[in-house]
Amino acid sequence: MQSFDVQITIPEDYVLIKKIEYEDLIKNDLTGKYLSVKDICELTGKSQTFIRENLLNDPRRLKEIEAFSHFPQTQGDRWSFKAKEMREYLDKEFLPILRRV
Repeated sequence: MQSFDVQITIPEDYVLIKKIEYEDLIKNDLTGKYLSVKDICELTGKSQTFIRENLLNDPRRLKEIEAFSHFPQTQGDRWSFKAKEMREYLDKEFLPILRRV
């Protein structure tokens, strides 16, 4: 059996990752996806009551999330949030929300 030593140059603006990592990145891409209140509860581990009291019923926080949120307009309508923006918001603001600051 023969073997060869080969050297491949990867441009600096590229990254070499395992296929499984790439597939996970694609699967977890939040572009064009939306979250419900239930999804936010699952992400944060908090109850719907907590999320409603400390996020959705707080006028200051509502103002902060309105650009990426759909507020219910009629009975039966539900909250909907752009996934990427809401996750970024929760990453940044979740401790202050927990502390009710």
